[in-house]
Amino acid sequence: VQSCAKLEGADALEATRLLFEAGVVDAMALNQMSADHACEILPKKLHHKILIAIRQRDQREVNGSRKRARRGGEMQEVEPPDASSQPPKQVIVNRSPVMILWAACTAQIMGYSWAEALSLAAATASLFARAKGRSLGLVNGADPLQSTQSSTQSNVSVSLLGQPVLAVKGASGAIR
Repeated sequence: VQSCAKLEGADALEATRLLFEAGVVDAMALNQMSADHACEILPKKLHHKILIAIRQRDQREVNGSRKRARRGGEMQEVEPPDASSQPPKQVIVNRSPVMILWAACTAQIMGYSWAEALSLAAATASLFARAKGRSLGLVNGADPLQSTQSSTQSNVSVSLLGQPVLAVKGASGAIR
């Protein structure tokens, strides 16, 4: 859902949850979904992005080609693999989950619990993604993060992968 409709993290999680609850549990079911059905399931704030993704999918089907976007914007033909063919020599993955796992393992080695490490890693990956967006001119220079913490919580700066990450230390001493 996140990659085909270009949804942000929280919206992608909400859309995934709602689609799963509606019985859309795999890519095939998602590809067969109509625009009307998607609008019935998903909240109004996501309709525009979902409808654009569905229209693009339908346009690709009308053209009769299966194409995948590449980094430079050019399109490359993608044929379905033959059952007897060798596995691909190159696997393309989204860098965010890899970075989160790498940062979480690093934070755990630094002594944080796995839950704390995942929180710090997600924040670090988000900061790197925001910086990448700024460098490409896709994100405004203003930082959307504003501190709205209560007096029982204190902010802590943790250096992870060379990036200072602002974390919250709760009353129990756990970092979030």
